[in-house]
Amino acid sequence: MNAMLRFLEEWVGERRLSLKASGVQVSLDFSLQDRDNASAWVDLDTPCRLVRLIVWESGEVTLSVGDVASGEILADEQLQVSATFGLEQVLGEAVAWAVGNG
Repeated sequence: MNAMLRFLEEWVGERRLSLKASGVQVSLDFSLQDRDNASAWVDLDTPCRLVRLIVWESGEVTLSVGDVASGEILADEQLQVSATFGLEQVLGEAVAWAVGNG
């Protein structure tokens, strides 16, 4: 597992309880690690929003946001981050979307 995926795992572990206290359900899953450009995805779900952030070892990131009530996709962004600082910024955006501030 490279630095990006390890950072994502640590970020979720450190914030899971505080996010849950804010009404955000968090789950983290990983692709098979024997694949080229392995990935992980974190889901940040609330009664109003469903947010998925997919991170690949290469630094590619996809942020998708859905509105539960309308069924509309509010955001579907393809990003590139080159360091964990950039990933932390995108994770902050994902949380903002989940709690309705995005």
